Amino acid sequence: MSIVKKISKNTLWLTISSVTSKVIGFGIVVLVARNLQVEGFGQYNFALSFGIIINVIANFGLSTLANRDLARDRRLTKEYINNIISIKLVLAAITLIFLTIIIQFIDKPFQVKVIVYLASVYVIVESYNIFFRSIFRAHERMHFETISRIIERLIVLTLVAGFFFMGYGIFSVFVAYIIAETVSMLITATIVYKKFCKFSFKFDFSKWKKFLKPSMYFALTEVFIIVYFKIDVLMLSIMKNDQVTGLYSSAYDLLFAFIFIPTIMNAAVFPRISFLAKNAYERFKNLAFTLQKYFLVVSIPLSIGLYFSSDFLIDLIYGSEFSNATALFQVMTIALIFVFLNHIYGSIFNAVDKQHIFTIFAGVCMVFNVTMNFILIPLLAAKGAAIATISTELLLTILSIMGIYKYIGKPLVNFWGTNAKILVGGIAAITVTVILPDFHPIIRSILSVLVYTTVIFTLRVFNTRDYKYFFELIQK
Repeated sequence: MSIVKKISKNTLWLTISSVTSKVIGFGIVVLVARNLQVEGFGQYNFALSFGIIINVIANFGLSTLANRDLARDRRLTKEYINNIISIKLVLAAITLIFLTIIIQFIDKPFQVKVIVYLASVYVIVESYNIFFRSIFRAHERMHFETISRIIERLIVLTLVAGFFFMGYGIFSVFVAYIIAETVSMLITATIVYKKFCKFSFKFDFSKWKKFLKPSMYFALTEVFIIVYFKIDVLMLSIMKNDQVTGLYSSAYDLLFAFIFIPTIMNAAVFPRISFLAKNAYERFKNLAFTLQKYFLVVSIPLSIGLYFSSDFLIDLIYGSEFSNATALFQVMTIALIFVFLNHIYGSIFNAVDKQHIFTIFAGVCMVFNVTMNFILIPLLAAKGAAIATISTELLLTILSIMGIYKYIGKPLVNFWGTNAKILVGGIAAITVTVILPDFHPIIRSILSVLVYTTVIFTLRVFNTRDYKYFFELIQK
């Protein structure tokens, strides 16, 4: 199989995995929210966010390290698996000890502390599953990962629905997560054992430094990313209450259900821009700024449509009890534009081997996000956390643009003029939704998209070069 066909096949499998997992995952979130109501949903998100953050210790960047190193030399597979699964046992023990200490300083009811422990057990098992899946990626056998992830999501959905039907509450949700993740992990481990190498635990302490030292960089990156996305939920729960956290989480989860769109777009274009960055740099520069235009063109109407459909979506998905989340969701839809742009900016930095620059930007934004939450949550509660999210994404966009200008160079096309035309299309779309308040939100959204599309084509946002690049990306 040729390299291009292999990349295309792997991208397809990862796309299937990502989309299916996110759709089922969002279904689980909706099921939990509707059954636990606002306060219970806040407790659920607090426990899960807490577990995900301390999972940095359990994982410690080892999965990313294995993916990178084994992709370069697959003969090291057995050595890496034997040592890393053993290291993870020690890291899991450290994680639980750390959790036991820190949970004593958190003023939460006993029930919440118990589900935090359950969430932590879940993410420890998940860290093993993620590691075994990294073996699939290193060997470019992504279909195994797809099967594993979909099975895990389906088991969670089935168990959670069954437990709620039988009248069980929040504890059963995390029991379902643990059971599903354990089953998926055993399936994943079995595939690795039978298809790649027969592994066993190996406590060769002299070699552990070889794995832990380089993985520290990846662990640090994971800290930036996880804290960046999850600290607001923890701070809201600790500084306010579970009711406020539940409302914020419902809006946040609904918004980020749409993140699969830039993720798929990234997966489709990254192999091509990586190739051009190494072999045809000027074409890469043109394509990099063209892709930014594509991402902006898609994100603006999506953001506008979600903003003006917020009442309808919140009530449809979560129910009337979550109606107070509407204003939060409207505020956060603005962030979606910057989230789209930051996805492609991250890929551009990776393509030119400047991923450490983007990591530094993420670290700066993490500190900024924590600071903003610390200032705004006492003043504005959940709306303060939403404003902090928008501000952080905007800061990352600004830093990324500055970095691209410095390390890649200025665009060879009318970059800002084109962006202005796209914004004119956005203003036209907003105007349509404002002057038709009595129309159904879905009808207004469709009309606004039609007007937006008409405006950007009338203003010639896309030119002949754009069509050429688009078909080239599709073909490759």
